[in-house]
Amino acid sequence: MTVRTSQQSGVIVLTLCSDMDMEEAVEVKNCIAAQVDGGHCQIVLDFSRVSHINITGIGILAERLRFLRTMAGDLRLAGVSAGLQHVFELTLIRSMFRIYATAGEAVQSYHPCMAAA
Repeated sequence: MTVRTSQQSGVIVLTLCSDMDMEEAVEVKNCIAAQVDGGHCQIVLDFSRVSHINITGIGILAERLRFLRTMAGDLRLAGVSAGLQHVFELTLIRSMFRIYATAGEAVQSYHPCMAAA
């Protein structure tokens, strides 16, 4: 998996470029840890290129969300397909996350004043 990293309005956007299986989930965990080490705790995961996630990936998402919230940050999801939304609902992880149609909308959600302008 390749995770592309960008920054928009101070928010880190991690774009996942393939499905999220065990190896990829660990890579995502490490990418988020590196961002936190760099002082960034507002993160968006862009799932627009992902069609599958396994239970390891779901567990890592939940763990990273809890971790970021202890750091006064958050992890928001974007571009989640209908199939992934269904998996998130079945595993009850859907209720933990704020999910947006696009990464841009997720970034704007961190800055409500920008969205209103």
